[in-house]
Amino acid sequence: MKRTNQQFIRCVALGAWIAGGLGAMGQALAQAAYPSPDAAAEALASSIATGDNDKLRHVLGADFQRYVPAGSVSHDDIYAFLAAWSKHHEIVMTGPASAAFVVGQHDWSFPAPLVKNQRGWHFDVREGAREMQRRRIDRNEIAAMQTLRELCEAQRRFQALAGQGQPAQRIVSRQGQYDGLYWEEGGQQAPGPSPLSDDALVMGVDVPVDAALHGYRYSIVAPTDDKGCAFAAWPAAYGKTGHFSFMIGAGGRMVERDYGRQSAAADFDRPNQPMSREWTEVLP
Repeated sequence: MKRTNQQFIRCVALGAWIAGGLGAMGQALAQAAYPSPDAAAEALASSIATGDNDKLRHVLGADFQRYVPAGSVSHDDIYAFLAAWSKHHEIVMTGPASAAFVVGQHDWSFPAPLVKNQRGWHFDVREGAREMQRRRIDRNEIAAMQTLRELCEAQRRFQALAGQGQPAQRIVSRQGQYDGLYWEEGGQQAPGPSPLSDDALVMGVDVPVDAALHGYRYSIVAPTDDKGCAFAAWPAAYGKTGHFSFMIGAGGRMVERDYGRQSAAADFDRPNQPMSREWTEVLP
């Protein structure tokens, strides 16, 4: 499910740079309209290729730089987008007055759709901002599920290293001890390398929302077998960083549930909470 192609990732970054904050604009000022969706897409690609902010302002609206900080995207991101554009680009009609701008071999679509009004075709930057939020949540949810799998693997390593066959009861070890899945390197009594990386430090319930790993919080829950593969993940900010909460259990079985805005009050931060609620299994 998760693409790792660097060009794809950089195109995502470029899309976030251009569209991510534009939803706050309201009506775009002096935004150009074009006779066809192809003409609008060509104008956008040309403005990116030349680094012409005046042209980009013309394509997306005069106020775009309030929400697109200068220097927020690297030259590598821009080159990756242009390389993807050169390999493949097309307009895909999604309705009589709407279209998607697709680039690259992975058919990545620019987050702001093309729409037609009385003036002609233009990018709907407000919808683009909403689409970027949806994509961000999708990426966070996929990453959170992968993190739960990594926690299970870390639990297996802990049992072999420090646990003497028993699973850890905490994600981060107490100061000077090796009773969790992460400990600081360099201790003289360390049983070996920490099973988890220092990402563990941003998994806790007290980490600020903007620092939470993949926008999620994580905890150990009550295991159903002696392997200790039992963890929960829930959105640090429901609706902003994620929708679904996840649990992983024996055999790597993953389940999900949308608690709505009650996610933060669902007691996931209580260690060893049993997996007793109604959940839906996540298919592999």
